[in-house]
Amino acid sequence: MKSQIRWLCGIDGCRGGWVIARAAADFSNLNFEVEPELDAIFARAGIDSLIAIDIPIGVPDNEPRVCDAAARQLLRWPRSSS
Repeated sequence: MKSQIRWLCGIDGCRGGWVIARAAADFSNLNFEVEPELDAIFARAGIDSLIAIDIPIGVPDNEPRVCDAAARQLLRWPRSSS
């Protein structure tokens, strides 16, 4: 039996834990929420969900990443700190 993606979830870290943008696969019914625990997001998601998490991997300890500096320059104020 082939599973069908019904829900899309985009997750990013925030001060309260994780902000989630959730929508039906056709991008209808978009809503946002904050969940303090990442485990709870996965517990609620079913097999019919596609989840994407924005987590930097391999971030240098003492220097900015080249891609971050380029994005800040491109975005400029007030979005350069996003």
